[in-house]
Amino acid sequence: MTEEIRRITPGDVDPDLAPLLDWRRLRAVPVRTGNGARAVAVADPQDLPLLDTIRRVLGQDTHFYAVPAEDIELALSSSTLLAGGVAVTEDEPAVQAPVEELAMRASEAPIVNLVSSIIRDALARGASDVHIEAFQDEALVLSRVDGVKQQVMRIAKSDLPGVITRIKVMAGMDIAERRLPQDGRIKARDASGELVDIRVSTIPSHFGECACLRILRRTADVRDISSLGMSPRDEKVVRRAIGASWGMVLVCGPTGSGKSTTLSVLLRHIASPEKEILTIEDPVEYHIPHAHQVQVNEKAGLTFARALRSFLRHDPDIIMVGEIRDQETAEIATRAAMTGHLVFSTVHTNDAPSAPARLVDMGVEPFLIASSLTAAIAQRLVRRVCPNCASRVPVDPNLAAALEGACPAYQMRGAGCDQCGGTGYRRRAPIWEVLAVTPEVRALINRGADANAIRDVARKQGMTTLIEDGLRLVRQGVTTVEEVIRVASSEGLAGEAVQ
Repeated sequence: MTEEIRRITPGDVDPDLAPLLDWRRLRAVPVRTGNGARAVAVADPQDLPLLDTIRRVLGQDTHFYAVPAEDIELALSSSTLLAGGVAVTEDEPAVQAPVEELAMRASEAPIVNLVSSIIRDALARGASDVHIEAFQDEALVLSRVDGVKQQVMRIAKSDLPGVITRIKVMAGMDIAERRLPQDGRIKARDASGELVDIRVSTIPSHFGECACLRILRRTADVRDISSLGMSPRDEKVVRRAIGASWGMVLVCGPTGSGKSTTLSVLLRHIASPEKEILTIEDPVEYHIPHAHQVQVNEKAGLTFARALRSFLRHDPDIIMVGEIRDQETAEIATRAAMTGHLVFSTVHTNDAPSAPARLVDMGVEPFLIASSLTAAIAQRLVRRVCPNCASRVPVDPNLAAALEGACPAYQMRGAGCDQCGGTGYRRRAPIWEVLAVTPEVRALINRGADANAIRDVARKQGMTTLIEDGLRLVRQGVTTVEEVIRVASSEGLAGEAVQ
């Protein structure tokens, strides 16, 4: 609590509280009370970050007195008890600068130029994400290029608050809030003039705030199904599924595996003025001709489920839901697919046969899934061998033995050059696992069979796994065995060879 304005003298300093914090840095003074309560004199009782910092050490029941600033300065300079105040303990976050100071720091030319150079460098590298990470004595900037994080630069720890604040200003975030995670967006243009969306996320960590900038380009590199690089069998299954007048097609994989790009390609293929296409996305990443695209706005109450319910009253032919993440969305989507709509969406599963089980886990009845699902497409992105420095080399014998003869004896591998940044890889290619929901698979889903049973039947009917499809690209010289196993295997077969 904060009490009335009062005056203090250097003799009022509480000797028991004096060693607990760096009071000179805080510009506050611990004062004695007649009842033994913990009390602190501050010049601005509205400085909530300061009050919270003190409470974390002294306790939530700490009393605060509003005191003239000159009394505080006199006590700090005159009291021998405060002469050698200690710094905030290692278990405590560093004291945060006032908001006005941060705003001023973030507007200074060196900070503005530093943040601009970080973003420009990420766009030039083709990075998908930029991570600004705080550690005890330094802060690092790392870019995720072709799915792998790479350290780009070190920045002085003293510059970190200014850098984070500058990013918050650009993203329209609250610069005064440093205790809770925040999200925002930045719009930028790359060197070619292409408009780029940057999703910003900040989190408070032990050594300071960290930021992640996810770069979303509005134009896809792949614009047609034939250029997705699927095997003839997989492409045939996909074309049949998206050419139907009803049913549900799910694209599966973890975050960053290219699901949104695949969905945009599939929708572009079937889009036409004669079809009513509605999408709900978070965020809208790619422009799809002839489609009405809606962006999720949870603050306004516009969720996937709410938009989907509205879509069904809008007479759509095709619906795309950016992600199925809860029971309500899953049930509406499956029922829409059963009642004459072609529905596209994504789910987070490790492989295609696990997609029906994931919907069951969300609470959807198996008979609804069996009646609506027509295909599940799992995908990953593997790094391509750099064509500038590639050469033919033998495959590691341990990997060949672990893959039981399915592995080719030779592969192309990049030695590392200027064009690939010394990694031996440049850009990425998708690998696929396409489950066709045949009558046999439909019967298994209806009975509530697990993913293993569905996988066994699907493989007998011609489905190839992610690793098998990856090895197809190895034989074509597109990628390496180590890369396929790194991305697609859950058993860590690559071991040290991947490093």
